[in-house]
Amino acid sequence: MLVGILPWYYTQIIEVKEPCELEVVVFNLELINILLKRTNEVFGSATQITNAIENTAYVSLDDAERKSVESIIDNLKHELVSFKNGNDYAKQMIYIKLMELAVIFEKSSGKDKKKLKISTK
Repeated sequence: MLVGILPWYYTQIIEVKEPCELEVVVFNLELINILLKRTNEVFGSATQITNAIENTAYVSLDDAERKSVESIIDNLKHELVSFKNGNDYAKQMIYIKLMELAVIFEKSSGKDKKKLKISTK
């Protein structure tokens, strides 16, 4: 499974050589960083997802990570529906799920790293 977390609101797909599934999640990256900073203070960590995203276009996931990401995305869909229906706790759950995705991305960005190439066209 290939996962990309991009700091843009749109992504252009230039060529598809085999069938693929694309899930698009748009969120405020700085807000996720603020939340991660707060958890870093509690756990004494130094995770900062914007660094990983600025340096890495996408990560490759093993089977366990793929299952985790699929589960998180399914839960995220459910929480988005709950939020639209007025559930008071849905917003917090949405941010927790986004943080989970960010941490998985950060953990996986060291292996099979693909540098981000920005086109100037």
